[in-house]
Amino acid sequence: EEAGLTASERSIVYRAAFQLLWSRRLRALVSGEERIVVGKIAGRCRTFADYVDTVQARLGLQPGQGATREEARGALRECVGQLGRLRRFEALRALVGPCVEALVLLD
Repeated sequence: EEAGLTASERSIVYRAAFQLLWSRRLRALVSGEERIVVGKIAGRCRTFADYVDTVQARLGLQPGQGATREEARGALRECVGQLGRLRRFEALRALVGPCVEALVLLD
């Protein structure tokens, strides 16, 4: 699943897959957190399981308290299956982002 991803794609896919875990399972376990900031950790993690463990630790979840390995694999599989859409979204964001930023600065 993860083998054919470039470093930037891995970062995008890991973040998208973790967002699925967050919305489906983890948000209820972390009180008071509506939005999470995980930082740039995908490059330091060898696998998505490492990524999930690192982020859950940052959120203060004990081992076994958060998402299971099977839930993590399922979320990753789902996002890898949507990789084409993720690539198009990132390309669109890169193209439109500077235009929107310029409009905001003109205002």
